[in-house]
Amino acid sequence: AWKKQRYGQEWSPGETLSCAIGQSYVLTTQLQLANAYAAIGTGGFLWKPHLVKYIESADGRILKEFQPVMLGKVNLSKKTLDIVHKGLFNVVNDPRGTTYSVRIPGIDVAGKTWSTQVIGLSAAKLRSTKCENMPFNVRDNGLFAAFAPPDDPQIAVAVITEHSCHGATGAAPVALAVIKTYLQKYMPEKYSDEAIKARKAAEKGKK
Repeated sequence: AWKKQRYGQEWSPGETLSCAIGQSYVLTTQLQLANAYAAIGTGGFLWKPHLVKYIESADGRILKEFQPVMLGKVNLSKKTLDIVHKGLFNVVNDPRGTTYSVRIPGIDVAGKTWSTQVIGLSAAKLRSTKCENMPFNVRDNGLFAAFAPPDDPQIAVAVITEHSCHGATGAAPVALAVIKTYLQKYMPEKYSDEAIKARKAAEKGKK
C-alpha cells in the first residue's frame, strides 16, 4: 500500500527479501537503529529516546526530570529472539564473526556490522574495485549497532563512520570503545580492568 501510494507501483515479492536485510526502501537514522537494537536486547520492549535526562537551575535544583516512557512491545517469540541474540553474539565473539578481530576481551557484546553505499555502483564495478582504492568521497559508509552485555543489556549503541568502507574496521571499534567506557563507569565491579583480569585468571584456573 505504501509503495502504491508513494510511487504508483505494485510491490514485488523480491522487494520483501531486500527490505529484510535493510536494503531497498529501508531508511533509518542512527537513533532509530540504536533504539531497535535496544528493543532486541530487552526482549522486544521499545522505549522513547530522550536527549536530556533532566533540566536544572543555576543553583542546582532539578526543574524537570524525564522519566522512561515505554512506546510498546514488539511481539517476537522467545525462539526467534534467541536465534537473533545468538547470531548477534557470534558476530563479535565467534572467530568467524566479522567483529571478532576487534573485540575487547572481557567485554561481551552482541552486534552486527554492515556497510552502505553512498553512490550507485554496478555489480561489476563493485567486484572489480576495492573500496579502499576508490575516491574517498564515494567509499561506502561503515556501520555497527550493538547492545551489551548480551545476557543483561545496559546500553545500546549505533555508529556510522563515513567512507570507512567496512563496519568491522571503521564503526565497530568506535562502538566497542563507547560500550567499554560506559560499562566500566557504571558497572566497575564487573568490567573494570582489574575485574576483567581477575575473572580471566579465575576462568584459566578452572581449565
